[in-house]
Amino acid sequence: MTSETGEGGEYLVSLPSGKNYAMTIKAKDYLFHSENFNIPPATNYQEIIKDIAMNKLAAGTKVILNNIFFEYGKTVLRTTSYPELNRVVKLLEAYPKMTIEISGHTDNKGSLAINKKISEKRAKAVVDYILAQGIEEARLTYKGYAYLQPVATNDTEEGRQRNRRVEFKIISAK
Repeated sequence: MTSETGEGGEYLVSLPSGKNYAMTIKAKDYLFHSENFNIPPATNYQEIIKDIAMNKLAAGTKVILNNIFFEYGKTVLRTTSYPELNRVVKLLEAYPKMTIEISGHTDNKGSLAINKKISEKRAKAVVDYILAQGIEEARLTYKGYAYLQPVATNDTEEGRQRNRRVEFKIISAK
């Protein structure tokens, strides 16, 4: 990791192949970065390099919450989402004046009306979890954008998977 000041960090982790892993990176005055990735089965040693760009803590900054999971076509959070959501709660606790918008996004399969409803209900499920942890309601808003703000192509399964996401955007940092 390299910051705007040229400071950075490196890490080396030895992990068994053939498994799925979640990773979180934190740095002072930056938003956390989380990621979920698979290491394919292998019989030989393989090196995987990941360069991570960290986002400054500032109004307008968006973060994709990569470790938020729902059943296909449903709006109930899986318990495997809780660690990621708890990181958002801790961030809000550390910055008590911060306000954020939680946004839900879908791929382009199905109608706009159905995807709008699903994306909004998923965003609301995230907000409801955060509220249940004691964060004030006035600090949170939510919106469902359906498939109107894609981050990847909807022409491939991989692209559609990236488009099915939950994000938060900092409205006010202080």
